[in-house]
Amino acid sequence: MIMLKTLKEIKTKKKIHPPEWLIGNIVYLCQMGSVAYGINNDDSDKDIYGYVIPTKELVFPHKFGYIYGFDQPKDFEQWQEHHVKFNDIEYDFTVFNIIKFFRLLVDNNPNLINALYVPRSCILHTTKISEYIRENRDIFLHKGAWHRFKGYSYN
Repeated sequence: MIMLKTLKEIKTKKKIHPPEWLIGNIVYLCQMGSVAYGINNDDSDKDIYGYVIPTKELVFPHKFGYIYGFDQPKDFEQWQEHHVKFNDIEYDFTVFNIIKFFRLLVDNNPNLINALYVPRSCILHTTKISEYIRENRDIFLHKGAWHRFKGYSYN
């Protein structure tokens, strides 16, 4: 099972290259894919999804002296790294900015809706914020989900 400690260790060994602030600001991490669906085997990779609250500087750059359109810090929407080998396990990481995560939830993105419905055993890191979101996950569902999940199931 991967936790923040393991993520830090993988980063220390220079196998992943997330922004410096990312690991300390992760709000939620879970296993997706074959593990979440109970169809994994010894050769299965670990698909890790989550979301993060970016630093205040990224959310409110004007408060730190950055001028919009000139010298502002680069926007952060998500961090992804695939096929990361560590301790004989292959990982695929996707960690979203909480704002993008919510936008995709409202759009009923099947992968992210699934991230809120994984079994408790697939949750690798959680906080009070993410528990609140998980407890209220049904508010993101609407009739538009039918079209999204129908298209997802055909792929």
